[in-house]
Amino acid sequence: MFVKLSFSASLVRSDRAWPRQCVPLTEEQFGDLSSEDLNFVCARCAFTANGIYDDHAVLKRMYDADPSHRQAAARSERVLINIYGVEYPPINGKGSTLKYAKSDDTAEQILKIFHPAKLQGYKPLKVQADGNCFYRAVSLGCFGTERFHTLLRMLSGIEVLLHPTYSL
Repeated sequence: MFVKLSFSASLVRSDRAWPRQCVPLTEEQFGDLSSEDLNFVCARCAFTANGIYDDHAVLKRMYDADPSHRQAAARSERVLINIYGVEYPPINGKGSTLKYAKSDDTAEQILKIFHPAKLQGYKPLKVQADGNCFYRAVSLGCFGTERFHTLLRMLSGIEVLLHPTYSL
């Protein structure tokens, strides 16, 4: 997530002998991207202007893919993540502080009534209620911030598409 890259040339997917100037590729990586069902995205399209891997764009590319090609789209995205050397934020260790997290008073009142023992070791925290609450809560628990919810959605989407027999 924190890798800043800048490349000058763009790759043309339709040309099987596309130049490798955009991204320094090993022969193995070049072979991975040369598969007919993989699509390549240049670093200028894969990263935001701030140099952060654009997980929103990944989700959109996978969503926009023809349903019969979504697994190939997920495979492409996983290859790109590896080639670009995308780094993920470190997971907070046990006992890490959530200094910006706000307490969820409503959930606390409900727990006091139905399961007061939970409040002895846990404190319910509020996350933004925008339909991404599950990923926001996991992001808050793992990274101490809701900021990485789309990263978690992207990674879980890739895994679900690549392993459909283990998903719903």
